[in-house]
Amino acid sequence: MKQALIGTSCIAKFEEAVGYELLHAQMYRHLASQMQGLGYFGAQKMFLAEIPEEQDHFQRHIDFLNNEGVTIPIPEIPAYKSKIKTLKDAITVAYETELDLLKFYREMAKEEAVEYPEILQHLMQFLEIQRKTVGEYGDWLARIELAKDDACGLLFIDAEMGK
Repeated sequence: MKQALIGTSCIAKFEEAVGYELLHAQMYRHLASQMQGLGYFGAQKMFLAEIPEEQDHFQRHIDFLNNEGVTIPIPEIPAYKSKIKTLKDAITVAYETELDLLKFYREMAKEEAVEYPEILQHLMQFLEIQRKTVGEYGDWLARIELAKDDACGLLFIDAEMGK
């Protein structure tokens, strides 16, 4: 068995990060299903495309930890049961969840990179991904806000999401 090259508190942070990435994949499955039920097939397609990305993020953490001599348990992921009623609700959930993860990665980078610079190098890719994702969901929210309750406008936005 390899010796761990990072400390236990750092490993615990990575366990959280892995859990977040798996939880996000589950959230996007839920949002895709909810959007399909509401007839927003573009948003459904967009959310389905997020699932493999989140699983890739999970695997990048696992690979990084393996290189650091660490194997972690895979966390259980709770079911999403919330009913999404509008396109705006779905995008808001995605935006807020991704923003929370951006804040988590910022804090993790600040705390762990002092002792382990390689963690900062690893986390930089996630900080960039989160920054872009938060921006994209923020843009979708702005467009939805402009459309207000106009069904044609919302369907147009939905079609754009599917591209």
